[in-house]
Amino acid sequence: MSQSNDFGEVKGQFLTTTRIITFALIAGLVFFGVIAFVIGSDKQPGDPLVAYMAGGFGIFSIVLQAVVPPMVVASTRDQQLKPSIREGRLEPSQATEKLCALFQTKQIIRNALLEGAGFFCLVAYIISVQWWLYGIVCVLIALMIFTLPTRGGLDHWIDDQMQLLELSS
Repeated sequence: MSQSNDFGEVKGQFLTTTRIITFALIAGLVFFGVIAFVIGSDKQPGDPLVAYMAGGFGIFSIVLQAVVPPMVVASTRDQQLKPSIREGRLEPSQATEKLCALFQTKQIIRNALLEGAGFFCLVAYIISVQWWLYGIVCVLIALMIFTLPTRGGLDHWIDDQMQLLELSS
């Protein structure tokens, strides 16, 4: 019972930390969005080339955030966790903790890709004053909010990863 409680505590700590990081990334993007609006409010629209590049990168980052984090998870799981479990050096409780850290890494990568594209769009707005860039930034922020980790989501993800580790061992 106590060991199960410890697992729940470890998961809760990782979940809380991941949420704080996500909210910080979102807040940075929102605050810079306000700054970009103030800076660009008295400017005339300029050359839209940078805006098109930023918009394209914003859309491309939506694809990247769906592809890159799972690749990192699979690579880390296969190269670091599988051998440790096969050789008996890793207990299930240790595997859960390592998977929590891997989940956190996956979320940070996903949100950093979205945040970087959002900042690029806002800088492009300052340069070109193309209002549609704020639409892309809103979509990127919405994706960050929709992928906020939940307790059930973390538990489900860890169960899936443990099954993949057991199947391949």
